[in-house]
Amino acid sequence: CRLILSRRDYTCCEAHDGNQQSELVSRALWVPATPKLLYVSPKGEKTKSRSLSGTAYIDFPVDRTEIHPDYHNNVTELGKIRATIDSVRNDSDITVTSIYLKGFASPEGTYAHNTDLARERTATIREYVLKLYDFDPSIVTFGHEPENWEGLIAWLRKSSLPHASQILEIAEDKDTDPDAREYRIRKYYPEDYKVMKSEIYPLLRCTEYKIEYNIRSYSDPKEILKVMKTQPGKLSLEEFFVAGESLETGSPEFNEVFDIAAVMYPDDEVANLNAASAAMGRGDLKTAVARLAKAGESAEADYSRGVLAVMNKDYTTAVDFFRKAAEKGLESAEEHAKVFNEYARSLEAK
Repeated sequence: CRLILSRRDYTCCEAHDGNQQSELVSRALWVPATPKLLYVSPKGEKTKSRSLSGTAYIDFPVDRTEIHPDYHNNVTELGKIRATIDSVRNDSDITVTSIYLKGFASPEGTYAHNTDLARERTATIREYVLKLYDFDPSIVTFGHEPENWEGLIAWLRKSSLPHASQILEIAEDKDTDPDAREYRIRKYYPEDYKVMKSEIYPLLRCTEYKIEYNIRSYSDPKEILKVMKTQPGKLSLEEFFVAGESLETGSPEFNEVFDIAAVMYPDDEVANLNAASAAMGRGDLKTAVARLAKAGESAEADYSRGVLAVMNKDYTTAVDFFRKAAEKGLESAEEHAKVFNEYARSLEAK
């Protein structure tokens, strides 16, 4: 790594006359190659289980439990449940495993009466679903919450009612009987109560629904890439990785696979680590910084931070990260730490 010109003069009697040396190329001009980027294989999913959820605000006539699809806005609200179920039921790659409904009543009226309303109305919605679809009745289940105090509390915390803070204190007093709480709000804050009854109580009477389902596995990279273009949410991280391995490293198609994987799994450390490597491979160091911030503290993540520091010509920082990675068991990082430590010292000595 150093080129030195030496000069020695000799007489006829072989006597040595002087010794001159000149360093033509110094070590400082040597630049180590950027370390190889790492791509980590994610853990596989034994079963790809997913879920969809939402809230429907289905109206019932006062004290009634039968559904009237054309009552108020029920066409739209019932349509929410159907659309969610249809989005997975009509896909041949998906098997619906559970549909859970949870109904809520508002605090208006007695707790005992609201218990019956919440239970029976939710049971009616369950029957509505079973009549529409040929599901095994055992996978369509329901529960109920007699009075939606949590929803009321959340609304009051953001409310501009004149006595919102006082009403909130009453609502949060779970040691007091629900009927007593509702009575105190009506008695002491009648004007606020009128607003609550018209604005928030109808929204507290709702049905939460959750559809759970399994997605079949994919092993053919070509099929995975096809699914990725239209329904990336059906893919596991392992399947994204399989597709990536089938492509030329660093190609636009290769980078796209790992970018989409990180979008679909934004909080997964491996997904972010691999997307960071893809970003560094194409020279997008800003994106790499953001991805590595969510890549965790594994040896591979520290190694990749070291590579990023090398690309930013911050060799001291690179050495620190390579050493951390080596301490965590990544053997290749130890050699990089030595190389870039020597290189950093040669630059300082220049």
